[in-house]
Amino acid sequence: MVVEYVVESNDRMRPLLPTAGDAYSYPRPLRTLLRRGISRESGGLFFASHLRANRHLLDDADIVGSEALINKLHVEDFVSAKLGLGSDAWARQCVGLAVQFGRDVLEMAADAFPQPLRVAITLDQGTQLFPGDDEGTVPSCTLRFWSIRPGVPEYFAEPSAYDTEPFLLLSRVES
Repeated sequence: MVVEYVVESNDRMRPLLPTAGDAYSYPRPLRTLLRRGISRESGGLFFASHLRANRHLLDDADIVGSEALINKLHVEDFVSAKLGLGSDAWARQCVGLAVQFGRDVLEMAADAFPQPLRVAITLDQGTQLFPGDDEGTVPSCTLRFWSIRPGVPEYFAEPSAYDTEPFLLLSRVES
């Protein structure tokens, strides 16, 4: 069996994607999140520790939305601001860490559950002109995942539909 990770991204994300050989070490909170694993609840798959803390967000009528909300992770919380918050170096570090972590999540889920997952990574390099600028956005990089179910619309559309920010979908395919 051959395992492949498929990255579908829009034009804004492509220059930020990690290159072969890039490796990122996980800070303790990310290692802990992986160690605690993924659990199944109401037909959905969730980071076990996120589900324990956010069970009130679980909506049986919209399990895909619940997965995407509860499994949301702000990657920027784990990247050094010394790189220059919102800079290209910061953005590449965020995306690289998110892609590597996303692959590990897909692998962990595949080992425990037959249900395939999709990981989405979005990046906003920020548009705030000064701290507290209510008109601008704060730099952020978000990873979230959800299960793929036949006949159920996916949480996000095709990456090319997102033209305002870097966006990618990551999947694990076995052949």
